[in-house]
Amino acid sequence: MRMPGFMVRNLIALVVAIAALGCDDEGGAQPCEGQADFVVTLSAYLGPLPKHTLVEVTFGGGSKESYSPSLPSDHEVLFCETNSEPTGGMGGATHTGAGAWAAGGDAMDAGAGGTGGARSERPIRHITCEIWSGGPATISIRANGLLATRDLEPDSEICSRSESIVLGEPNPKR
Repeated sequence: MRMPGFMVRNLIALVVAIAALGCDDEGGAQPCEGQADFVVTLSAYLGPLPKHTLVEVTFGGGSKESYSPSLPSDHEVLFCETNSEPTGGMGGATHTGAGAWAAGGDAMDAGAGGTGGARSERPIRHITCEIWSGGPATISIRANGLLATRDLEPDSEICSRSESIVLGEPNPKR
């Protein structure tokens, strides 16, 4: 049995359309799929970040999420990890595991590796946040009277755009 010409053309068009879904210009899988839009590292110019540092991200026409190392969090777009050093500043920095990303904070919050509240005794060297905004976002950081705000624009050439923000820096780079 032979199919009419218009059915063959429609079938070919359908197959081509399905094959094009999920492919980049070279015909492979989307290279940025499964990667955050932005990775932002926050630190302080003089000394550690305070435990009451507040990170707030505005995205998608006004939606907001925030993170603070001193508060539990549940997020869909903003996932932060705190890097602390042991009291006294000696030894290597403690970098929390991947499970902390999903929890939105440091593994010490969940009692991993010690007693609850241990994190408040350890200086915060930096906070690293992944932002999965699906487009532009604005990040604001507040800590002990210091404020930094950056508008983040996606770059079609870079999957996860990286940004470093240093609170209290005399001449911040933009």
